Amino acid sequence: MIGWLQDQFVQQWLRTLGWAGAVALIVHVLGALGSSASRRASASAVAVALGFVAGHVTVAGVPAFPPERWQWSVWLTCASLLLLFLEEAKGGQATLRLVLQLALVAALAWYVLRPSSTARAWSLRQRNVAFYGGSFAALGFLLLAELRLPKGPPWRGVVAFTLAAAGAVAVFADVSDVLARTTAGLVAALGVCSLIAVVQRDVPLGRTVATTASIAFGSLLLYLWSARQLSDVGALLLFGSWASALVPLPRDLPWTSFALSALLSGAPAALAWWFRT
Repeated sequence: MIGWLQDQFVQQWLRTLGWAGAVALIVHVLGALGSSASRRASASAVAVALGFVAGHVTVAGVPAFPPERWQWSVWLTCASLLLLFLEEAKGGQATLRLVLQLALVAALAWYVLRPSSTARAWSLRQRNVAFYGGSFAALGFLLLAELRLPKGPPWRGVVAFTLAAAGAVAVFADVSDVLARTTAGLVAALGVCSLIAVVQRDVPLGRTVATTASIAFGSLLLYLWSARQLSDVGALLLFGSWASALVPLPRDLPWTSFALSALLSGAPAALAWWFRT
């Protein structure tokens, strides 16, 4: 029994959490060495993306190309980081960023949702409504997240994201140990970012982390839902937990706002676990 626990927990889960958290922490440390506030803010997006990739590598190795359907989460997360950072470096217009985000959402729908059994069972009209309506809704969420998160307290987004992803781990563990561990890597990376954001309250949260983290989380959530391994109610509650980061909270009551943020994200995640079947 002890040997089994050591193999299943210590060698697998802790290894994933350790690598993801360590990579995220190293990125933040490097970003804080003689860098400007903007670079330190951008370090959050890099930490989330590389921490998520590190956690995935401990679970399933480096994904081939083209990968399995659920492993598109890794490639799309990296693509979101590189493309959006390139746009920021070039100082492009807002329309260019909109086009890049639209391309990311379209890739998510095309490579994760379209090949699923759920999508194949839809009529042509249902597919059009799901693909176009869902894509524009996802695009609107990304735009709103990038607009709101940098204006709030630096911990606001990443704390809510961390709790939502932690709830997803508990839900995913019932259907797939691999996906649960992969999501746990995202939790570790976001958890490190949350701690850094709480400590460094003078450093605003960069906007790119909102899209990068949402692509990572959303792709895994979309995969499990479209594979019919996650109920509609569970998927909606987990998305609501993640989207709670956009709810405005009073800035003049920091600890009350922190508690409300944890409640707004933690309650739907807990309900998703309760209604997971």
